[in-house]
Amino acid sequence: MYYHKNSFYQALNYYNKSSVLFEALKDSVNLVQCTQNKGVMYYNLKQFDMAEKLLTDAREKAIKKDLNEPVASIDLTLADLYIAQGKYDAADKTVAEGLTFAVIVKSEKMQADFKLTSYQLALKRKNYEAALSYLQDIHKKDSAIYMKNNSTQINVKLEQVREQARQQENEILHQRETYDRVKFWAVAIVAGLLSVLVGLLISNVKRKTNTNAQLTSLNAEVSRQKDNLDRINHHLEEIIDERTQDLQTKNKKLSEYSSYLSHQIRGPIATLKGLLNLEKEGLVDQQECIRMMNKSVSDIDDKIIEMSDMLHDPGRVV
Repeated sequence: MYYHKNSFYQALNYYNKSSVLFEALKDSVNLVQCTQNKGVMYYNLKQFDMAEKLLTDAREKAIKKDLNEPVASIDLTLADLYIAQGKYDAADKTVAEGLTFAVIVKSEKMQADFKLTSYQLALKRKNYEAALSYLQDIHKKDSAIYMKNNSTQINVKLEQVREQARQQENEILHQRETYDRVKFWAVAIVAGLLSVLVGLLISNVKRKTNTNAQLTSLNAEVSRQKDNLDRINHHLEEIIDERTQDLQTKNKKLSEYSSYLSHQIRGPIATLKGLLNLEKEGLVDQQECIRMMNKSVSDIDDKIIEMSDMLHDPGRVV
């Protein structure tokens, strides 16, 4: 499971635990398989030296135990490992050995796998003629197996197609009958609708004549109302112009008042700030400072009252 999830280190952990158990049980066959699997994990982890060591050890033990199928499987992985390392001669030798064992165990799948490895090896060596030959051989075998496995399925499919054709023909006949009935009622409904439509058109022409007369009267009334609106709009424009001029005058007055107030109040405020600074430095008598501050506050109050009077007397000039 961890191998198929590409969790190779977790898979190795369990293979190591299994090796201990197989050794305790003296199960040499499963121990060879476990060693091979560990080699495959290291191969997938790109740790080629460790992978080669484990796979070679597993192959030697498998040969001693006459385990021909595991030997062929191990050779297949070793061939891929040698190809990945660029060791093409070693890969060629391993493929030849593994193919021999695959023939011995009569495993067509392994023989096909070795053919595919031989194709990959020829491709790496840029021997394209040999690669094409291997590829054609693989295609022929795959095609033959495919045709053999699917001949029965093809007959079943043909029978299914014939049955579907018969069902489709029956459905077409049923649909045709339904269509004829629908067509009859559709023609009858259309004829009735046309009669109603002719009657509506005649009635519509009469209403249209009356409507045109009413529209003419309404257009005349609209023209009169438009003239009235034009006069009202003209009067409103005059009022707006008058109000605009009045607002501009008032805005000018406010600007003048603001400037006047700023100028008049700034002097007393400057005096207050100066008195505060003198008081901080102790350069003025306290009583004198209070008297002068009261005077400045009174001046500010007078200016504000004067400003209020000016705002309430628009005719007064600053």
